[in-house]
Amino acid sequence: MAFVAASTGQTVKAVLFDVFGTVVDWRTGVAAAVRRFAGEHGLELDADGFADAWRARYVPGMRRVSSGERPFVLLDVLHRENLDGVLADLGVDPGRFGPAALDELNHAWHFLPPWPDSVAGIAALKRNFIVGPLSNGNTSLLLDMAKAGGLAWDLILGSDVTKAYKPTTEAYLRPAALLGLEPGEIMLAAAHESDLAAARTAGLAAAFISRPLENGPGVPGAGVAAQSWDLAVSSITELAEQLGPRLRGCSAASTGNGEYLTELAALVAGGSWALPSESHDVLVPLGGKRMEREVLRKVHMKCALPRFAEHGSSPWPFRLICMDSAARMFSPSGA
Repeated sequence: MAFVAASTGQTVKAVLFDVFGTVVDWRTGVAAAVRRFAGEHGLELDADGFADAWRARYVPGMRRVSSGERPFVLLDVLHRENLDGVLADLGVDPGRFGPAALDELNHAWHFLPPWPDSVAGIAALKRNFIVGPLSNGNTSLLLDMAKAGGLAWDLILGSDVTKAYKPTTEAYLRPAALLGLEPGEIMLAAAHESDLAAARTAGLAAAFISRPLENGPGVPGAGVAAQSWDLAVSSITELAEQLGPRLRGCSAASTGNGEYLTELAALVAGGSWALPSESHDVLVPLGGKRMEREVLRKVHMKCALPRFAEHGSSPWPFRLICMDSAARMFSPSGA
């Protein structure tokens, strides 16, 4: 079932993701690399504080590019410059280390761990949408991250392809143009409302993903949306459930061979629902015989089906599978 975003009035065809903090846990990954670096070089460093200080230089560095103060450079370059700056702020001379050692630490940003729901959520969305990063990361960084973390993107368009950093409008519009889509056919999924606001200004749909631990535990108000978005979810897997394929009030499931079973909405108390338009099975998990009979009655009335035949053949483009305690199958028969 197509998802039409309320903010754009258009059907979403691609779901693109902010990456740092939304798809991957940058703080944990960077801090782990800093701990290894400190141990190898005999340094006493607060690894979490170092990661925070490194991240704090992220936006100012990109802003100098976006403002025209300096030409476009890769995020890898900005991260490397910022690393030197953090070390200097802590009274550690970057020159005491060989370039290879600092480059290795800098590459920690290439191998950040995904949040627990990211891999499964992206894989689920990929079945029905174009999925990829809409990130300030450069292509090689995002590719390394995807390969290491198992992120099944359809494509990777790094900022070195668009030559634009978020939140400039070009950073959102150029991926749409490269995909041959209208901006409103793309949904940005992000944990940062400033990112979502810029995307919405550019004409994209927006989904907020709560990541309360992005900046560490105990941050007041973390992970809570202050604004209203097309969707607000607690995980990427929940985003996949919200976007379908499903009927209202139901979630998607799949069989071992990859075929999809869509749950038919058993809205017995009323409400609007319809049978799927394409040929596939319809799975109805039922709580008892009374519920089963009521669903069958409503399907019969809604679709003017002549009768239901248990395990019968059907000319209709779907089968209704009522998963009651006996796991019986009912198919509409058109005789």
